[in-house]
Amino acid sequence: DLSSGINAEYGAANRILVHSSLYAEFVEKLERKVRKLRMGDGAVPGTTVGPLVNERAYQRLDSLLATSSHETLCQPSSSPLPAPFTPPRVILCGEDTDIPLFHTEIFGPVAPIYFFSDEKEAVR
Repeated sequence: DLSSGINAEYGAANRILVHSSLYAEFVEKLERKVRKLRMGDGAVPGTTVGPLVNERAYQRLDSLLATSSHETLCQPSSSPLPAPFTPPRVILCGEDTDIPLFHTEIFGPVAPIYFFSDEKEAVR
């Protein structure tokens, strides 16, 4: 069920693999969901995304994201809060698994989405 995949906890996965026939619909639904997330102090009601653990984690994530030239959705031109806050984002990676983003554990509000055509392709 596509909706259950969209309603999963955001930030828990380092990469999201979606069958190519569902990719566009999945991306559209996930983007709508991510745009509703609110960054801020976790003690404030309504906040859904807090800061990264520290400045070092922020720099690590920033460096990792700099290695990707893929289209990024939901990313504001600047964060309304200083580091280590980083805005949630969805990155459209398509079939490109030869990037550090695919092979690195991500500790931040980033959802890289890849598509595959068959099971063999998905597990390679």
